[in-house]
Amino acid sequence: MPPTIKPLIVVAGIIRNSKGQILLGQRRPGTHLEGLWEFPGGKVEANETLEQALKRELEEELGIQVSTSQPLITVEHQYPEKKVLLYVLEVSNWLGEVQSLEQQVLQWVNPENLSKIKMPEADIPVVRLLQRI
Repeated sequence: MPPTIKPLIVVAGIIRNSKGQILLGQRRPGTHLEGLWEFPGGKVEANETLEQALKRELEEELGIQVSTSQPLITVEHQYPEKKVLLYVLEVSNWLGEVQSLEQQVLQWVNPENLSKIKMPEADIPVVRLLQRI
């Protein structure tokens, strides 16, 4: 029996502006799936809750402090080289101005246009859900 591969646990935030557009960041050159667009977030570190990880990642990447977030969807996806367990939370309240602190290109996208953007396969179920709600 092959060994069980421990999934990479990742958290992402759905951040909407006043126009209802959703924030995406472009994966930097030299990273896994470089050039694709994704929801902001990152790896959950040991002894962190999902909410703590999301708050840390969004403050590091975007300079915002998350006040309120709710679970939206969980996606398990097997890439050829790794398994990802993606927890997505809807960010309903934050403090600060969204800015790129890690040289990542950012864009605001209307939900109906998300399916036209090149995104990681793990994000596709999230896109489908966002286009229904």
